[in-house]
Amino acid sequence: MYLVYTDLFHLKDTIWSLIIPNLLTNGFYILLMRSFFSTSIPGEVVESAYVDGANEWVIYCKIVLPLALPSLATIGLMLMISYWNDWFNGLIFINDGSLYSIQNLLNRMLSDVQYLQQNSLSGQTAVVSSVPLGSVRMAIAVIGVLPLIAAYPFFQKFFVKGLTIGAVKG
Repeated sequence: MYLVYTDLFHLKDTIWSLIIPNLLTNGFYILLMRSFFSTSIPGEVVESAYVDGANEWVIYCKIVLPLALPSLATIGLMLMISYWNDWFNGLIFINDGSLYSIQNLLNRMLSDVQYLQQNSLSGQTAVVSSVPLGSVRMAIAVIGVLPLIAAYPFFQKFFVKGLTIGAVKG
């Protein structure tokens, strides 16, 4: 994988090396959308749009896409979480410090604190050796999860709509 993306596609030290590898390696989302379209979009609705004279693009944009918003929001949230948590692509593809993602910086910060705690000399880094490593890990976890918590309310309305779209009224 590394040789293909660096030698063939020349993605070393570019922002695209953080984006493209995750896009090309996950077929789960394609299967999820395929099964959603085949089970949740009624064929009668599409057929009636054909009878009314709509072409493929009109049917897709005005009928299918609005019905698929809950599944698109779910996939969007999953992709956002996977990109936000991805530090491995930055580790192997990025050497330029200005292109580091926040996860790479947090991972390097944690490894630096661990190194300083293990190799602290008496008196020189007494402040670093007195910081509990568990507290640093929890602080890094809070920093890492705050943007996801902030983004979830925007996606929540699509999840609720997706849960109630197939409900039967009594």
